[in-house]
Amino acid sequence: AGHHYSNFIDGTTSDQYLARMLKTHFLGDSAYVRLMFKHGSGTHHSTHELLIWCHHGVGSGVSMASPILKLERLPASWAGDIFLMGHQSKLVAVPVDRLCPQWSKGGGSGRLVHETVLLVGTGGFLKGYAAGRTRGRVPTGSYVEQGMMRPVALGGPLITITPRRAAKADGQHWSPDLRVSL
Repeated sequence: AGHHYSNFIDGTTSDQYLARMLKTHFLGDSAYVRLMFKHGSGTHHSTHELLIWCHHGVGSGVSMASPILKLERLPASWAGDIFLMGHQSKLVAVPVDRLCPQWSKGGGSGRLVHETVLLVGTGGFLKGYAAGRTRGRVPTGSYVEQGMMRPVALGGPLITITPRRAAKADGQHWSPDLRVSL
């Protein structure tokens, strides 16, 4: 019911069933997804990765920014370029810049490179309030209505990843452009 999964008699869940219907892998409560980008060909190529940290999420989020409040501490403890959290059904996103040192190959001076990390609440599609809703013949509200939760915008974020290389003193460095649309 609501944004929680259901258990089936055979031991599987509605989340696993949905993954099968979408012909994808069920990843559990949290997972890393690694995207690999290859530049060039043959022996003159380089491979770079973009790391996405995903979590089902947790509740107790009354404010509109609550998914961001849960996510903002994670980049200090977990590797990742994009941090995704569901469960709260709030569609919010914040880009956060961090600085990373890059050193010259010859052991000379280094420089600071700006990297953008995305913190994203993945939204949802559960319409919280609808007049005349019943379960069988009994008038009853949804999980959202029963919990007196605020209605939220329906939908999910669109994250655009544009691989790019940026010039630096001794060559190129990997610097993907990350954008999110709500």
